[in-house]
Amino acid sequence: MPTYTRKTIDQKIADAEAKLKKLKTLKSGKTPAVALTAQSEGMAQLLTEITAVATTHKTTIAEVIMAVARIKKTGLKIENAKQNRSKSFDMIGQ
Repeated sequence: MPTYTRKTIDQKIADAEAKLKKLKTLKSGKTPAVALTAQSEGMAQLLTEITAVATTHKTTIAEVIMAVARIKKTGLKIENAKQNRSKSFDMIGQ
């Protein structure tokens, strides 16, 4: 059987202070600032890939970014897939 140890008073106070601090930041509406720049890790590769997709499909970079955001929000949907419940795997093998 696992053994459980009780929290000390100091640990309980520290946990309560951390929770209170978190609630105060949420209540104030201040969100922590995200520092994302072109020099951030992976950004150069991301920009290269987005540019490659835009030039391949002859669209703008903004359209590619909006498409990625739409896919992220709604999930990837297969185009021209039949909406038939009895044959849900009719796209397999094509």
